[in-house]
Parts: sequence; C-alpha cells; structure tokens
Amino acid sequence: MPHFKADLKPLMLRVFDLLPAMVFIKDAKTLRYKLVNREVERVFGQPCEAWVGKTVHEMFSADAAEIHDRNDRKTLAHGNVLTFPEIAVDTASGQRRWYHTRIIPVDAAAGGLLVGIAQDITPQREAQTLLAESESKYRILVELSPYAILVHSEEVYVFANQ
Repeated sequence: MPHFKADLKPLMLRVFDLLPAMVFIKDAKTLRYKLVNREVERVFGQPCEAWVGKTVHEMFSADAAEIHDRNDRKTLAHGNVLTFPEIAVDTASGQRRWYHTRIIPVDAAAGGLLVGIAQDITPQREAQTLLAESESKYRILVELSPYAILVHSEEVYVFANQ
C-alpha cells in the first residue's frame, strides 16, 4: 500500500473501496495483485482478499489472462501510463461489460507497482450502437423517399437525397 500518514490510511482505503471504477494494484516485478477495491469484487464475484498474491492467470480464463498480462507488460516496457480504450469483461453475473482501462507504472523500474483503473463504458457503447442504428434507419428512410428532401443552411444546400 502506498505510504500515508497513519491516520490517513483508513480513510484512503475507504476512498479506494468507494471508487465507482475497478482499481487494482500489482507488484511490478511479479505482476501479482497486492490490492483490489470492492468494485473488482462486485464485478468478478471474488472477495478482495482472494486476489492478493495471485496473478491474472490464476484469476481469469486463459484468453482474458493473456490480454491483461500483455497490457501489463506493455505498460512496463513503455514506462508511462497506457490507456486501453475498450476491454471486454465477462462478469460473475454472466454479463459482457466494456471497460476503458488505464495502467499506471509507479516506480516500476525500481520494482514498484502497477496501478490499474478500469471504468465501465458499457452504457456509452450501448448508446453509440443505438444512435448508429437510428441514423442508419433515418438514412434509409430519407434515401428511399419518393420526395426530394433538401437541407438548406446559410444559402447553401448541405444535403439532398437521391
């Protein structure tokens, strides 16, 4: 755990657990989990304590473990914060969710830590899909209309259907 004044440590751990994103801390040398927050527990159905000392290969399917391990190693090799915009996660409840993940090396060269923050972007992805479907339906409706449809803006036609 990072160094805090003794009186702040319980507060920091509480904040860590209350974050609305999955957060994990790993040993940069062994890539074993040192700490995960309650959101990780909620999503994967494994108590926080079950993660400590384990690797991704012990906690995930082979395919998922390979992705997470590759992302960790890529971050370590790069030496800076890396962002992984869309990672698919199968939850304990059987749902497929999508996460925007940042992995942050903290003194990794000196055997420090990797800190990961994964935010659920499933609602945004679903909204984008619905919007694309709606736009497609609208486009088909407009293009197949037997009537001319023109859009005029500032004395210029900006759209005309076929």
